[in-house]
Amino acid sequence: MTKNPSPYVVHEPVRGFGAACHTGLRAATADIVCFCAALLARFVS
Repeated sequence: MTKNPSPYVVHEPVRGFGAACHTGLRAATADIVCFCAALLARFVS
């Protein structure tokens, strides 16, 4: 693993978190790939 990897943008025309994850995973070149998602919602009563 490099000490300072350079990030790059991968474009995915299909909307959605799953499509974005799939495209990122296919574009990854590392031996290990991790995904982290946070759903932040504000509930209005």
